[in-house]
Amino acid sequence: MKIAHLSDLHVTEGPRLADQQAVLTHILARLTDQRPDLILITGDIYGRTVPHRSTPAERAVFFPFVRALTHLAPVVVVYGNHDYEGDLEPLETVGRRYSVRVVSRAERFSVNTVAGLAWLYCIPYPTKRWILAGGDAPKGLAEQQAEVERRLGDLLQTWGHAIRSERAETVSAMAVPAPHILLAHLQVGGSLTSGGEVLAGQEIELSAAQLGELPIDYGALGHLHLRQSPALRCWYAGSAWRQDFGELDPKGYQFVTLGTEIGTAIGPDGRLPLAVEHVRTPCRSFLTLTYRWAADSDDGAPRWVTRPTEAAIGSAKGAEVRMRLTVPEQWIAGCPWVEEQARVTAAGAHRVKAERVIEPRLRVRAPKVAAATSLPDKLGAFWGTLATPPDPAEQAAALACLEEMQLRDDDQIAADTRALIG
Repeated sequence: MKIAHLSDLHVTEGPRLADQQAVLTHILARLTDQRPDLILITGDIYGRTVPHRSTPAERAVFFPFVRALTHLAPVVVVYGNHDYEGDLEPLETVGRRYSVRVVSRAERFSVNTVAGLAWLYCIPYPTKRWILAGGDAPKGLAEQQAEVERRLGDLLQTWGHAIRSERAETVSAMAVPAPHILLAHLQVGGSLTSGGEVLAGQEIELSAAQLGELPIDYGALGHLHLRQSPALRCWYAGSAWRQDFGELDPKGYQFVTLGTEIGTAIGPDGRLPLAVEHVRTPCRSFLTLTYRWAADSDDGAPRWVTRPTEAAIGSAKGAEVRMRLTVPEQWIAGCPWVEEQARVTAAGAHRVKAERVIEPRLRVRAPKVAAATSLPDKLGAFWGTLATPPDPAEQAAALACLEEMQLRDDDQIAADTRALIG
């Protein structure tokens, strides 16, 4: 069985929507050649807010894509944390040759494909609202969190028993084993982020050990934008394009093959042979260019202290570029920042986002006090700022007291202080 696994598309109306549509067109062309038997989309379909109600422009991009996918294979979609409740069900109406199934609550079901039956175990983004519904929920937040994670663990154990039973029946009947596939949009403990995720690390999570004990053939995970395998046979597909300037990793989707046709035998635990391929997408590159305009230590004149090389500027061609300038307040007027932006644009940047960090001017109200290096000198400089400084005798007494205090250790000072208070 051949399976396409896509995740975290975040189709978003705005300046990047045309790029996203171009990548979806590319994915559709590749899948048309690869001919998957099943297509899985593990959440976060639209937008960047939590949650995000899709706009007509976003649906106008994604609906035709899903409709075209249904000419290839059945499509199953689970809700992510960005997906607005009730927003994905209309996708079930676009099916042509094959159907679309949208999953909003944890459930287990089978799907008929050209390659045979597949069992799917679906966990949409886990929220306390649906996991704790219909029972006596703990009152405290920490207790609720622990109870949710316990119930998720119980669910996995129940599914594990179902998978083992199903495999035992298949072996006894000498039938072709059906694959058991997990679809989940959640956080797995210890996983790495790509940089553009929202809420990652701040919500309900499963441990890698819990997930690894589920005897599935393949685990299709969503939520984190960095492709990785946090547990045995489980993969985050990663996002199909970059969502943030921190995402520098390769982007794409997973193409999975399950079955003995890939040249290996069924394992002793009954799991099917597995081959996983990461299919790269031609998404736009993101580039951050760093600048600093400040006074040089030699002559005190402002100049570029940090500025990208010509090679770095050349890599801006076709990229979405973030230009970050740091400049002290007193040197803003003379900074040739507009010229630098024009330079990057002329290099062929697709889009330029300019950011400026202004360092406030440091003003010393008593420069002589700041310049003094010892406590007696600082005290003398301070007296010099007063309209009516202490007379010489008072100054001498204060300096003598200061000298005595400097010679005493902390324990003596503390004991004298306690005596005065007592």
